[in-house]
Amino acid sequence: MHRFGKVAVAVVSLALASCIALASYIFAIRRSASAAVAAVREMAVSSDPDTALRDFKQKFANGVRESAWCTPSDCGYELSITNRWLSASRLFPYTEMLVRISHVRGLYIANIDYRVAPRGADGPVVHVQWDDCATECVENFSINPHGRSSSNTHNGIVELNRNVTPKQREAAFALKVNCLTKFGGCQGIAEMLPQIWKQNGDGTIASRLRSDSDASGDWTQ
Repeated sequence: MHRFGKVAVAVVSLALASCIALASYIFAIRRSASAAVAAVREMAVSSDPDTALRDFKQKFANGVRESAWCTPSDCGYELSITNRWLSASRLFPYTEMLVRISHVRGLYIANIDYRVAPRGADGPVVHVQWDDCATECVENFSINPHGRSSSNTHNGIVELNRNVTPKQREAAFALKVNCLTKFGGCQGIAEMLPQIWKQNGDGTIASRLRSDSDASGDWTQ
C-alpha cells in the first residue's frame, strides 16, 4: 500500500508538471503572436518606422531572419510563430503566423500571413498587408471577400495604409491569436479575424466594415 501511494504521488506529480508545461507553452505562443501583431500595428501608426523596426528586431532577436536579398539600404525581415509541438499531438492542426517586414527605397511594407493547415484538407488563410504609402496607394482600405454575403470562407485579404481610420486599423490587426492553440483549430477567416468578417446563418460570411473594394450593390438589401 505504501508503495502504491508513492506511485500514485509520482503519477499525479508528473501529470501536474505536464499540465504546467503545456499551459506555459500555450501562453508563450499567444504572447509572442500578440506581440508580433502589436509591433506591426505600432509601425502602422508610428511617425518613426525606423525605430519601430528596430524595436521589432530587438524584441524577437532570436526569431527574426533577414532576407537573402538585403543590401545596405534595403532589407526584409521574417518572423514565424507556430504551434509545431502542439500539432504533433494531432489534436491541434498546424497553425502559423508569418510576419514579414520589408524596407525598400525608403518605404515600408508589412505582411501578416495567418494560416491553419489541418491534415488532409485546405485550411483558412488570412493575409493582412500594410503599406507605407500615404499618397501613392490607389486604395486605402481593401477587404476581400467583401459585402453582405460570400461563399469564400477560407481565403481572406485585408490591405491598408496610413490613411485608414483608427477603427479600420484596429479591426485589421485584431487577429485572434488563440487560433494557434485552439483544440481542433479555427475553422474559417471569420473566426480568425472577427472584426473584419462575420458568419452568416446560411454558411456564407459577410464583411463587417465597408471598404474601397465594395461595389455599388454590395450593401443593398
